[in-house]
Amino acid sequence: MSSENKDYKVLVVDDRLEVLEAAKKILEKEYTVITISTPKEAINYDKDFDLLISDIYFKKEEKNGFEIILDWREKKKGLNAILMSSGFDEQTIQLCKKYKILRLEKFKDDLHPIDASELKELVSYYSQRRIEPFLNI
Repeated sequence: MSSENKDYKVLVVDDRLEVLEAAKKILEKEYTVITISTPKEAINYDKDFDLLISDIYFKKEEKNGFEIILDWREKKKGLNAILMSSGFDEQTIQLCKKYKILRLEKFKDDLHPIDASELKELVSYYSQRRIEPFLNI
């Protein structure tokens, strides 16, 4: 584990506790992981972070993950982001391409709700290269 990576902060937003726990367990050895369970908490989060990972759909919430990402990009220009879902429709795929948001497929399995190697690869894509944020939004 490099201390340089530990300085890389990942904010994960999902209303399923098992997803938050899985993401934290997968990433915490290499990165600082902050978990939040509601869009409102995510939008009001007031500490610095480098990467936002959000579920797309939340029960009983006014905002979806795509809106959380766009709201944060208004405050933090060019924020890198990954959107999670158990299924992406064509419109969402096109919006992710347009706004340069990576996608992560989730599973309905509570024991293994996300693919560990895919999550690590996507986070590494941003953290290892310190990708310049996308600014044309």
